[in-house]
Amino acid sequence: MHGKHIWFADAPPAHEEPLSAFLGGKGASLAVMSAKLGLPVPPSFMISVPAFHAWREQGGLTFLRDELRASIAGLEERLDRKFGGCSRPLIVSVRSGAPVSMPGMMDTVLNLGLNDQTHEALTAELGSEIAQNAYERFRSMFQKIVGHPPDQDPWAQLEAAIIAVFSSWDSPRAKTYRARASISDALGTAATVQAMVFGTAPGFSGTGVAFTRDPSTGDPAPTGDWLANAQGEDVVGGTRATQPLAALQQQAPEIWRDLMEMLDALERHYQDLCDVEFTVESGRLWLLQARPGKRSARAAVRIAVDRAREPKFTFDRKDAILAVQEKDVAEVLGSKSMFDGAGSLTTGLPASPGIASGRAYFTADDAVDAAERGEKVILVRQETSPEDIHGMDAAEGILTTTGGMVSHAAIVAREWGKPAVVGASKIKIGDNVFTVETHKIGRGAEITIDGGTGAVFLGIVKGEDREADPAVAMLLNWAAEITGGPNSSLEEFAKARAIVLADQASA
Repeated sequence: MHGKHIWFADAPPAHEEPLSAFLGGKGASLAVMSAKLGLPVPPSFMISVPAFHAWREQGGLTFLRDELRASIAGLEERLDRKFGGCSRPLIVSVRSGAPVSMPGMMDTVLNLGLNDQTHEALTAELGSEIAQNAYERFRSMFQKIVGHPPDQDPWAQLEAAIIAVFSSWDSPRAKTYRARASISDALGTAATVQAMVFGTAPGFSGTGVAFTRDPSTGDPAPTGDWLANAQGEDVVGGTRATQPLAALQQQAPEIWRDLMEMLDALERHYQDLCDVEFTVESGRLWLLQARPGKRSARAAVRIAVDRAREPKFTFDRKDAILAVQEKDVAEVLGSKSMFDGAGSLTTGLPASPGIASGRAYFTADDAVDAAERGEKVILVRQETSPEDIHGMDAAEGILTTTGGMVSHAAIVAREWGKPAVVGASKIKIGDNVFTVETHKIGRGAEITIDGGTGAVFLGIVKGEDREADPAVAMLLNWAAEITGGPNSSLEEFAKARAIVLADQASA
């Protein structure tokens, strides 16, 4: 076991490879952005994965306390702030960080360090409304995640939050997700403590999630969601109506330009589609996290082909074949679409492509019960949360009335290859029924969703065959060059993939 358990993002360990296995995916990305790329990251430190295992073995954080206090002192020095201070208080977030991305499955505590005293200090700094909003968010989140109201002692808050984040590794939703994604329960998690930046601060402020490419279609233009005067959970939680990322270009052209340059730098470093969380605080842009982004099958094929053709990527045709799973190629080859959604009941955002038909159910438990009876299910929710993960797993498709392209429902659906329509705002969910204007659709009624166009239909509606996808056609041609077989065969793609893997193993 390492004697040192905590590392700052701007001074990560040089001897740990891969860094994500030691500091978690979130911590590794902060280290890359801060220490390697020089991007604007709020000062932060990571409590390592070995510390998680030590906590489990020892049943507490006693072993970590001295190092934790020294690390908080390091944040205080970097920011000229004081944890629990009467003026310029240091306020932090405590976030999970599994070695393998598990979006939304584990816990986060924001605005930690607020108490009656620091609330007054923050009021003097940011104004009463902003400070009160931050304090209320903190108390509500802490109560929900830790299980009791926050102590007035910031150090007690910090230890309780770290334990809660570590404990969330074993939450039912995290276990369900790991089982679905074939992630080992033995990995464990890191935790990140990061200085808060406020997307609710005076001046031009807000928060967003940006993808360097469209995770649904693979289109190379950056996309995502943006929300002015908000904190991060407002965007990913799907509880507020977001704006498209491009709205930021109109509202703040200089910040937009800086963000585009940073997205390009991250894509060049990771050599892949990136999912980037950011906050603007009083006109200053901060990056909070970057990771390879979850994508649909169609996007996976398009992005792999583009990576082999664009000079900025050190990627060739064989790499492109290895970057795509056989199941993704099969899904794209067999995909259907309603195209323009003619005759649809309503429309939302096309969050994850594909056609899904089934009976509408409004809770995750009902969806699971119906699926176990052999029914095909569409899970219909105002928005989904990590607690709905078992119902999302059981469903053929997902329909939500709020949220954007980076909401929980959209991200999980794309990763799992399930059709999803989100933000269908004309739908109003009641007691075992949803309405669209004069139409009432009850629990168990059959509906169809088209995650490629955002259309929602009454009844079982069959999609039309989609035109041949040019990216998958090119990928199959590259596979045929390796095998010498026909250029439109899924079997030849599988053979080509096996040949490339065998060549790599023998090299």
